[in-house]
Order: sequence, then structure tokens, then C-alpha cells
Amino acid sequence: MKFKKLFQALITTSTLFLSTYLLIKPIRNSQLFMPSEYQLIKKIVNKLADNNDLGQREIGFIISTGRVASYYAKDVGLCKRDGKESCAYHSYLNPFKKYPNPKINEIIRLSYLSGSGSASASSLGTIAITHSYFRITEEKELLMVCTIAHELAHILNLDTSNDSLRLNEEARDFDDKKREELSAQISRETETNADLYAQWMVLKAGYPTNTCIKKMEHTMQIRYMPKETKLDTHPSIPKRLRALKEELPIQIKAIVKTNENEQTKLRWTYDRDLNMLKFIPNK
Repeated sequence: MKFKKLFQALITTSTLFLSTYLLIKPIRNSQLFMPSEYQLIKKIVNKLADNNDLGQREIGFIISTGRVASYYAKDVGLCKRDGKESCAYHSYLNPFKKYPNPKINEIIRLSYLSGSGSASASSLGTIAITHSYFRITEEKELLMVCTIAHELAHILNLDTSNDSLRLNEEARDFDDKKREELSAQISRETETNADLYAQWMVLKAGYPTNTCIKKMEHTMQIRYMPKETKLDTHPSIPKRLRALKEELPIQIKAIVKTNENEQTKLRWTYDRDLNMLKFIPNK
């Protein structure tokens, strides 16, 4: 009799926990309650998709602490930055999560306040944006749209694959030094092309014509300008800005002339535990 009551209590408790989980999970993952930074990303991509072909791939966005967090992790003894360790784990911490270790929470806070802000695209279909980038841009749509379009361009154009194929073909007989210099040159060309493609998408989406130029000018105001070298993977900001200005009137004329009406219908999912917002094109 006691065993029966215990079994019934166990079933009741399990059912209660399961019901609570099934009730809470949709709320936790509701896009209505996701962080404002993710809401801004969704708003921008939806606007880009209204008049651009964003392809058929699922693309996810994650917001993380960024590289600066790895330096703070070293400072407080959580890892070592040497030949064996890179502290990369701390670069991808979820800034919207509270961790049991107070040192990690402090690293997240400091990274948000001091990080210079960056974004990157993976050939696997993921765009990572540091949390500090939203602070620097004050979550302004016109300062974020060109960055997001730039990273989308890398994925849509298969830049990682195409750049590696080109490098292997053109550097077949090169020594390591020449190969490294060519790799950097190809990367700089790709970055410029991504800038121009981003500006094209932004113009087609109906944003002000000088949006990407204003964004690049903003970047130039807040970034240190190092000496240029043959191993730079990105062109200097002044060169990127000049390329955008030179291409702008050509792009405006081309858009008016072609009058293309491309559109990508998207479905969105958000996973709070995974810390990812993802769009899925409707095929």
C-alpha cells in the first residue's frame, strides 16, 4: 500500500515537473521576451529580406562576450594564454546568462564595457556579434545594418571556400612567406567585396543612401588606425570608406535601372539556452 502511494506521488510529481517544463520552455524561447539586441537583429534582417535574396541556408546569430573576455580570464587565473591554451572558451560566454562563478560574471560585465566590438561569419552559417558592439552603436539600426549585411555577404558568397580554393591555385609554387602574403591580399579583396555587397543590399532595402558610409565613418572615429602591412587581412578603414563612396553612385544607378524585386520570406526561431536566433528561408 505504501509502495502504491509512493508510486502515485512519483507519477504526480513527474507529471507536474513535465507540465511546468512544457509551459515554461515556450515562454523562455518566445521572441517577444528575447533580449533587445536579438530583436534588433531580427528587425534588420527582415528589412533586408524584403528586397534581397538571402539564399536558402539557415543562418544563426549569436551574441557573445568577444575576444577581450579571454584576456580578463587570464588576468583572474581562469586560463592561460600560451601555446597550449587560448582561453577561447571565455570569448564565447553567453552575456545574458548568470554563472555560478562570480569571476565569470565580472568578466562578462567588463567585456561589455571595454570591448571594441566586432562581428564575424562562419562558413557553417553562423554570425557572431560581440555584446559590446551593441553598446558602441547604441543599438542604432543604421549603425548595425551594414555590419549584419557584411557578414551575411560572406556566407552568401561562400567566401571561406572560394578564398581557400583561389589561394591553393595561385600559391601552388609559393614559399610560406609569399603564400601568407597572398592569403592576406585575397582576404582584403574579399572584405572590400563584402563591404560593397552589403551596401548594395542596404540600398535595395530602402535605407538612406549614405548608411554604410556613415557606419564606416563611425568606425574610423572609434578605432585605432595601425600601420598597414602586407599581412593585414582587412583593408584600412580609409580605403574601405573610399571604396564605398566610389561605388555608391554606380550602385544607385544600377538599382534604378534593374528595378529588381527580390524577396526572401523567413521563419525565425530563438533558443535562450543555446543563445541563438536563427532564420530559416521558406523554400
